[in-house]
Amino acid sequence: MSYGGRFDSGLETLLSGSFYDSKGHKRLFFSEFDSPATNNGVAVDADGDQSYNAFADIIYRDFNIHVVQASRTKHIPTASFGTVFNDPRTRTTDARGYADVQYRHVFGSWETLGRLSYDWYGYHGIYIYDYAGTGVPAFTQNYDAANGTWWDFQGDASRVFFKRHHVTLGTEFRQDLQQQQINYDIQPYFLYLDDHRTARVWALYFQDEYSIRENITFVAGLRSDWHERFGNTLSPRLGLLVKPAPNTDVKAIYSSAFRAPNSYENFYVGNQSNTPNPSLRPERIRTWELDLEHRFGKTFYASGAGFLNRMNDLIVQGIDPATGRPVYTNSSPVQTKGMELELGAKWPSGMEGTISHSLQDSRNVVTRDFLTNSPKQLAKASLSLPLVQKKLLASLDAQYVSERRTVAQTELGGFFVMNLSLFARKLKENFDISAGLYNVFDKRYADSGGLEHVQASIPQDGRSFRVKLNYRPHLSAR
Repeated sequence: MSYGGRFDSGLETLLSGSFYDSKGHKRLFFSEFDSPATNNGVAVDADGDQSYNAFADIIYRDFNIHVVQASRTKHIPTASFGTVFNDPRTRTTDARGYADVQYRHVFGSWETLGRLSYDWYGYHGIYIYDYAGTGVPAFTQNYDAANGTWWDFQGDASRVFFKRHHVTLGTEFRQDLQQQQINYDIQPYFLYLDDHRTARVWALYFQDEYSIRENITFVAGLRSDWHERFGNTLSPRLGLLVKPAPNTDVKAIYSSAFRAPNSYENFYVGNQSNTPNPSLRPERIRTWELDLEHRFGKTFYASGAGFLNRMNDLIVQGIDPATGRPVYTNSSPVQTKGMELELGAKWPSGMEGTISHSLQDSRNVVTRDFLTNSPKQLAKASLSLPLVQKKLLASLDAQYVSERRTVAQTELGGFFVMNLSLFARKLKENFDISAGLYNVFDKRYADSGGLEHVQASIPQDGRSFRVKLNYRPHLSAR
């Protein structure tokens, strides 16, 4: 449900909320558990999914306020992390919310933006374990949780100097008020982890867009991040934008960035899960990219991009030889290189279509091994066709994913999936109706499992459909 209003005073509001509840698949088969002791590999009523979200947006003059709250509870049928198979009580809940206030104003030649936000995140899970290994209840319930709260301030100001330099100066400050992780068995009670931490990050950044000529712009930027645990890191960015013809754009970009390990990767340990690694270092990436886009009249456009990414100290999950459990470590250098091509069109009749193809190669620089769950090819196509002008719209989208390597070092075959949808606007005065058919050809395919799974691959949904009805009441203005 959504409600929006615009008032003579300049105040604008939007309120929106949704609730979703699904029992999921009644029966799911996993061949890895195909034994009489584990219900012949069939998980029954263990795929439930419930979620809700609420959103409010308030705009008044230079102020914009966002408030968001969302939560999802998912029952886990795969018996991950060594839990009991075919027990629907294993489930996780993730909740996220924030309140964000933005202020945008022009002071003379300066355009300013200020943003203050307060965020919170909560997770808890119930995991069912058979510590005795007998397969006979009663089993032990393990409680796992993480909670975080933080506030963040960001401010920047920009203006034009000497008619050619568009300069932006800014700062950001983040204070993690709480980073709590806890894990314990409920009955009998046994505590495995109760970890509390805080953190602080401060950043300064600068960017100059220099118009060398009317059709050539050079962009240079520098960001300095100070992290309470890892000290200071500089991240430069350079770009050259050239317009050799009115319908052609060329961009060349170099940039670098980093990500500090989070508390889960550094410090988490549970009853049958991770080994902590407090010595993790931030991962860093340098990227080079060349983009070309050309428009053929008013209907067609084509674009191409080539890229090279070099990642040092990439944070990856592996098995700790000392404990036999998953652990996060910094890998040797990783490199990704590839290209992307896209062709699109938009006709006066309202018909639109795009087709794109990506080729990429991601591997460890030292061992030359390919990265897991990293396809070499991705292809997408979409077509939107108005059947009855402004009343009935049909659309098609399709995607192809090439073969991938799982974390178990097995190979997953490629797959092609197509979806179809119809949208009827104003079927009646206040009603819209849409229908979608997904995985039209009922393609059987799977995604890679993780180190927490017995399964090397997890089967995905076959053909499904959805019908959706929208109702818009006409409310009198006051």
